[in-house]
Formats: sequence, structure tokens, C-alpha cells
Amino acid sequence: MEEEITIETALKRKQFRHADFVAGFNGKSNRIKWVHVVEIMDIKHLLKGQELILTTGLWWKGNTSSLLSFLQQLIDCQVAGLCIELGTRMNSLPDEAIEFADRHQLPIILFREEVPFVEITQDLHASIINKQVTSLTLLETFSQKLNELLLRMANRTELVSLLQRYTDVQVIMRSQQETIYLPNCTKYEKDKLQKVVTSQSNKNTNIIKKHVHILGGNQLEIILVKDQGKFQEIDCHLLDKTVTALAQHLLRELYIEERRGVEEGHWLNGWLKGEHTEEMIHEYMYYYDSDISENGAVVCVLAKAQANSYKTELAYQKLLIRTTFEQEGFTTFLTEMPMQLGWILVNNRSVTDWKERVHRAINKLNQMERQEWHGRISAVGVGKFVSLWKDIAKSFETAKEAHSLIPLVKEKKEMYVFEDLQLYRMLSVFHNKTDLGEMMETSLKPVLDYDARYNAKLLDTLQMYLACQGSKQETAKRLYIVRQTLYHRIEKLETLLGSDFMDRERRLMIEWMLFAYERLCQDEKISELSRTI
Repeated sequence: MEEEITIETALKRKQFRHADFVAGFNGKSNRIKWVHVVEIMDIKHLLKGQELILTTGLWWKGNTSSLLSFLQQLIDCQVAGLCIELGTRMNSLPDEAIEFADRHQLPIILFREEVPFVEITQDLHASIINKQVTSLTLLETFSQKLNELLLRMANRTELVSLLQRYTDVQVIMRSQQETIYLPNCTKYEKDKLQKVVTSQSNKNTNIIKKHVHILGGNQLEIILVKDQGKFQEIDCHLLDKTVTALAQHLLRELYIEERRGVEEGHWLNGWLKGEHTEEMIHEYMYYYDSDISENGAVVCVLAKAQANSYKTELAYQKLLIRTTFEQEGFTTFLTEMPMQLGWILVNNRSVTDWKERVHRAINKLNQMERQEWHGRISAVGVGKFVSLWKDIAKSFETAKEAHSLIPLVKEKKEMYVFEDLQLYRMLSVFHNKTDLGEMMETSLKPVLDYDARYNAKLLDTLQMYLACQGSKQETAKRLYIVRQTLYHRIEKLETLLGSDFMDRERRLMIEWMLFAYERLCQDEKISELSRTI
């Protein structure tokens, strides 16, 4: 392709044969995107960057500070350079201006003879437009070839090879599994390239990096490395097109893989139900991933009605879940049931922090839901973490139980872990098999009746007194009352509940009834029960 127009290449054109390059030599490689003729002082609002400014200095009135202010505007707008025709208003350039331009790498070119600015603009604009047309044509051809590769199901290496042929530079494609060099090179050259890539700062222009993002994660990184000179704008556009094509290619691969996974759903459902032998499970896992090791697993359950808040089909929902959990160190198996989605999370990292990693993944899913679809994945039941794959059925049953207990939990959370819900399990069992209303009436009715009649806040006092382990000083402090008032309330509680209400067995029963009262009174199923107390 035709080289880009820069200050250095412009100086070689015939219109600049009598021009002097007097300042800002370090900016000679500045790219020229357009040419402007300027004869006013305030121009900052007219510029977009990378323009070559032509002027006769009509605004110049011999005031050096005005000239420096003008140059500062050009620097702020990141213009390519400044050309001044001497003789009309300006006979020479002050030393302060030259030093200022050198310091900020602003190229200044002086015309000591009259030069028609129209010839400069016509010449440079023609070259700029021709180059843009050539670039657009090249980009269109490149896009067509990319689409052809995508349609014939070419692999990702073929897509990147096309990029390498069009840019004619070293291309590196990195993923978690491998690094591919196009064109291929020796180990010594690869090591050298890696040092260059890792040591370069973002300001260097002989390296371009671009990530391929799929469902919130970085799947690939494409790096272009040039031996000499800067990359042209067309190289960046070619890279962008390739990254978009790679994203489409990877998404299609993942989608096909996910659709294939639907066929495995029956087998996974059998695993959750405990229908497979230990040998069958290990054989399945070996063929799925021969490097995977038995390091514990846990099952999560999500109501399908909540999962269907997505605006895409279920296959993409499952794909999103799988990708997110894999980023947190879980090999994820998903299966669809009549009313629920089940996630089998096979642990690949430390056992100690599995719960934190599950929570991070669920939190990330919720954030993505809110941002992209204005919905939410909520109320995930998490089962018991099991050491052996053959015990997945136990984790599944406890995950379903954890999910069923969600209506009883007062605090709204993103995940409900079975091992954290033991009190709620007891509450559920008592509620189903015992007349809790009768038990509450026996234990709490006198206090509730007294509060209803006199607004004495005895129930609050009782709860705080128990929470403070019977410490009168701490209880009074937390209730913001004087100790004498507390003594009076405790005497009243002893009258209503008996003087032995702080004895071990009585206290345990009262604490349990308070817990049940707080939770069950929030549930519509027991609203009638709460009204009878």
C-alpha cells in the first residue's frame, strides 16, 4: 500500500522544495489526516487532530505571548504540524517559539518564498483521499474473505493467517491453551518476541494488542508486532475485523458444543439421581477431560422460571453459566429438568474457598443480567459439597432442599447454601410435623399480649437480653435505656414467663420460638397462625 502522509513525506513533495524545517524535529513522523488554512487566533474549536496548519500569520502582531498561545492551542489539539509563510505579517520566528515547539515536538515549517496554499491543499488532499479509497477497498476485500472462511467453517488459525498475509507483520495468537506464531519461527525468535511483547509499554507503536471477548471473558489475544516504523490505521481496522470474526467463530463453536451437551442431559440427570456406578462416572469424566481429577463437587439448583428471564434461548443461558463458572475454577455440567436447571460444579482448585468462588460467579451472572437484559438470576440453592463424584446425588438432594427453604429466609441473598440453613431446616420440619402455633402460644403469648395492650416492648427486651447472654449492663446499653427500666422489664418477663425462663432448657425453647416467630410471621402461609397468637 501507499505509505501514509507524514510531515517527513510531505517535505519531499515539490510544493515544499523551498521550505525550511525549523522546529519540532521529533514530530517528523506525525501523520497528516487533513490540511487547514488558518488566519485567526482562536482555532481550538475548529480542529479534530492530526491536521497540517497553513498560515501567513495575519493574526501575528509581534506579540510573542500571542504566538505561544496559538502554538499551545495546536499542541492541545494534537495537530500534525504548522506551516508559516514569511513576509506578509511575520518575517522571522522568535527563539522562544522555536524552543517551545521543540519541547512539545510540534513540527514548524517556514516558507521563505510565496507558495499558493491551494496547491498544497489540493495535492495533499488528493493523496489522502486516494489512500482512504484504497484502504476502504482493501478492507472490503478482506471482510469478504473473512466471511468466506467463516461460511466454510474454517478454524481460527486460518482466520489469523489471512490477517498476517494482509498486514505482512508477525502475528501472535495467545489463548490459555496455546500460543501460535504466524509466520512460524524458531524457539529463539519466539523467546525474543515474547520479551518484546511483555516489555513494551502502551505508548510504543510497533505493537498492537487486541482481546477477543466472549460472554464477559477473554478467550484469545491477538498481537501484531512490526520490526520497524509505526502501524498504519488500516492495520488497526484489519485487526478489528479479524477480532470480530474470531468472536463469531468462537461463539459458534461454543454454541455447537452446548447444543451437543443437550444430548448428554439424560446421562447427567441419571448422575444427579444416583443411577450410575462409580466406574461409569469416572469413565465419563475421563472421556470428557482426561486431566480432570476428583477434587470435590457441588450442585446448584435454579428455578427455570427465573432462568427464563433471559431474552435469549436456553442454550445461550447455559452457555453463559458454563463460561462464568469455568472462570472461577469449576468444570460445569448443566442439565435441564421440568421445573429447574441443575449445575454440577466439579472443583478444579482449592477446596477451602469453593463457596466464595461460587458466590463470585453467581454475582457476576447477576451483574451481566442487570446490565444486558435488565433481569436477574436469583434464588440459587447450593447443596452440600461432596468429596466424591459418586455422591453427587446427595449434593443434588440438599440443593433442592436449600432451594425449597428460600421462602423461610428473612434476608434476601443471591445464593442459599445448604450448610448455612440448618435452623431453617429444623423450622420446616417443626412446621410440617408440629403445631407451632400451640408451642408459640405456650411460650410467647403472655409477652405478646402484654405488648399489644401496653406497648411495653417486652418482646424486644427479651430478644436483646438473650442475645447479650443475660448481661443486664450490655442489654441496657444496646436498648438505650437506664438500668432501672431494664430491671423493671425483666421482673415483668419473670412474672409472664416464669422466674426460670433463663434456665438452660427454658431459654433454649424460648430462643427457638423467637426464631420461628420472626421467620414464620413473614410468610403468608402462617399469617393465620400469627393472628391467633
